[in-house]
Amino acid sequence: MSRIRFAFALITLVLFFPTLHSQNYCLTSEMVQKAFNDNPQLQVDFESFNQWIAENEPEFTSGAEANYIIPVVVHIIHDNGMEYISDAQIADAIRILNEDFNKLNSDANQVVASFNSRVGNAGFEFRLAKKDPNGNCSNGITRTQSYLTYNADDKAKSLVYWPRNKYYNIWVVNSIESSGGGIIGGYAYLPGTAPSAATDGIILDNRYTGSIGTADGSNFNARVITHETGHFFGLLHPWGFNACGSGCGDDLVTDVPATSGSCNNCNLSQTTCGSLDNVENFMDYALCSKMFTTGQASRMNTAINASSGQRNSLWQSANLIATGTQTGFNQNCAPIADFYADKTTACTGSALLLTDRTSNATPTSWSWSISNGTQTLTSTDQNPYITFNSPGDYSVTLTVGSAGGTNSVTRQKAIRIVDVNADDQNWVYFDTFNNNPLNFGRWTATSTPNSPFGWESSSQVFYTWPNSLKVNNNGSPLGKRYTLISPSYDFSAMNGNLRMSFRFAYAKRASSSDDRLLISISSNCGQTWTLRRTMTANELASSGITTADFIPATKSDWRTDSLTGTALQPWANRTNVRLKFDFISGGGNHFYLDDINISGPLSIDNQLNGFESLQVFPNPARQSFSVNLNIAEAGSGLFQLTDLSGRIVHEWSSQLGMGEQTQTLNVPNYIQSGTYMLSFKMNSNIQIQRLILQ
Repeated sequence: MSRIRFAFALITLVLFFPTLHSQNYCLTSEMVQKAFNDNPQLQVDFESFNQWIAENEPEFTSGAEANYIIPVVVHIIHDNGMEYISDAQIADAIRILNEDFNKLNSDANQVVASFNSRVGNAGFEFRLAKKDPNGNCSNGITRTQSYLTYNADDKAKSLVYWPRNKYYNIWVVNSIESSGGGIIGGYAYLPGTAPSAATDGIILDNRYTGSIGTADGSNFNARVITHETGHFFGLLHPWGFNACGSGCGDDLVTDVPATSGSCNNCNLSQTTCGSLDNVENFMDYALCSKMFTTGQASRMNTAINASSGQRNSLWQSANLIATGTQTGFNQNCAPIADFYADKTTACTGSALLLTDRTSNATPTSWSWSISNGTQTLTSTDQNPYITFNSPGDYSVTLTVGSAGGTNSVTRQKAIRIVDVNADDQNWVYFDTFNNNPLNFGRWTATSTPNSPFGWESSSQVFYTWPNSLKVNNNGSPLGKRYTLISPSYDFSAMNGNLRMSFRFAYAKRASSSDDRLLISISSNCGQTWTLRRTMTANELASSGITTADFIPATKSDWRTDSLTGTALQPWANRTNVRLKFDFISGGGNHFYLDDINISGPLSIDNQLNGFESLQVFPNPARQSFSVNLNIAEAGSGLFQLTDLSGRIVHEWSSQLGMGEQTQTLNVPNYIQSGTYMLSFKMNSNIQIQRLILQ
């Protein structure tokens, strides 16, 4: 390599760094430039690295005789989706990596004649670690559940990282964030360019990891891990730091022709910069990559001996022993039990699939125990279907055994089974979310475990005391869905127009905020849902743009909306109806929900028909009134005050003893004068009386 060419490459690096095009499937150049912008010293260090490579490359040979063994750890960051790839898919990716870095890939002898003599052998062998940083038995794979798997960037790496001086860290995620748009297969940091040691390594979209499982098996997808590993050991794109297709560049390797890139094609006769392009190069974006050049192999052999990014510590004999990757070492690890339920809430009679997701070893036995405190279900299948015939919150324990030992995991209240029959109510429902409804009530929220975002009960902010439900939306990943499911309602007595009203408070964080609320309905225990309403951020905004965390200060910060008419009417007279509120994050602010009110207006005569009237006095009343009751069995009673449209305006609950008694109820100041219906509900009984308030 000439010093003139090296100097020109550094000028190109410093002065020309265009925005990447959407067809650029590797984000390495963009991330390296961002690191340089944030910390200019990294750019100086990288220039020194390249100078060291230029001066020392003749001392290092490439090929199988080099035989550098590199300990690898693969971190799966998942949300129980497609990104939860199997150990087999990881092993397949490592196989591809080893074949490509040792010229053992089956297509290496199919390189076009012009470049056949230049096919290089780096002589690197990648082995999954058999010891973790603490010396514990490991299979070199970790699994961490987190929302950070979506639109992932360096923040996902903060969840789990093994020291870079001992391990080559690979993170696998659902998707990778790109400011320029387009699909990103992965990115890496060149030696010495990572913002921190804990971010050094490569990150891959699961669809570009190996050739089986969630990967489609294409040449391009399968070779992304090879491409990014090339970056990790010092290789640039053949077009240098340009964007693919934007102009001729320099990769600092003499036997790689200057090119503007083969951007998602395989034109073997392509000439872009005055000479035949090395289209089949692993560091290009071609659909038929199959080779490194001898110059690239030599550069990587030199880079692995450099101190930049601590690459030279990976293959040392002492480190191979510390990571359990020395030749001949083997051990049987104890398993780490884990599982996933395809549903976390269902109705009685439903069958749920429990999937074994044990890691760190291959289990040979499984023992499941699923209990709601009164009933225990068991299975010894690896992935059992469990039918739940009794309602309740079920805890699940999985015990697995392997050649290396046994391990158990227990999750309290992992599954909620609700009665297929609706709650014992009739023609009006009013919910102010009392008694911490998500933990102990009938409402169910499905948010990612360990996530700070999603539905939660708020006792500090509400329209009607004592609680509201809140979506913590401060920094929630874009497009993340948070679901809230109601208890089951019996609409069989609602033979008029159904009406569902609700109060909410929300503020956009910026004019571009694109949060949404979707309201759906189901009458088959949530097996299928029908979308009834979509509300955009503009429709939800009950207050102005608030860059800080939004907290409604007064009742004027709340709005009321409703579903009426054809939105609900098809579900009249049905006995098992549920509502679903899906909040979809779009970069906005917190959302608050309160006062779910469902009613079906009936005539007064219909309301009173078949029920014993309450004894209410005085009637008309002003600030308070009394009710005479004769209670056959002690328990909890509910009084509801409803206007003539069927809208509940207030409710009182009380623990009542057995026998005749009088209850005095105070009328809140906000209730206006007029004619109302007062209902008393206890066990399966309901009594109703007309009440006039002055």
